[in-house]
Amino acid sequence: MGSTLWINLRDGDRYESNSSDHSALFNCGEPLDRLAAKLSVQPLSDFYDDTDLRYNMDETGEFTETEDGWPVTAAQWFDPAAALRSVNAILTALQANAGAIDAVNGWTPADVETDLIDCKAELGRAVAEGKVIHFCIVM
Repeated sequence: MGSTLWINLRDGDRYESNSSDHSALFNCGEPLDRLAAKLSVQPLSDFYDDTDLRYNMDETGEFTETEDGWPVTAAQWFDPAAALRSVNAILTALQANAGAIDAVNGWTPADVETDLIDCKAELGRAVAEGKVIHFCIVM
């Protein structure tokens, strides 16, 4: 079973997810972080949150079992404008040079570009609506 990323947007004590899998972003995380460093932008992994993963794999009693899932206060939330700056810079670099990153486990730069385009739209919406975000690691 592979992992993926979802974009969660927080609004007060609730959050929403577009539930779109961004598996290329997750699987190409290391080359994308290296590219972000070259571009002098914050790496996308800085916006990752593993609360959902910890919740679903919890054997330590960290979370109380509820139908609503994990509490929003347990997660890390980030400024969507910062994430959007990184996404824009990385997307622009990939569109100019698809060879800026290598394929990883069958995930190509074109797959990453598709994920980034979706992220750009969601992050833009979060900025416009004044919500905070994270890239939720999902199994």
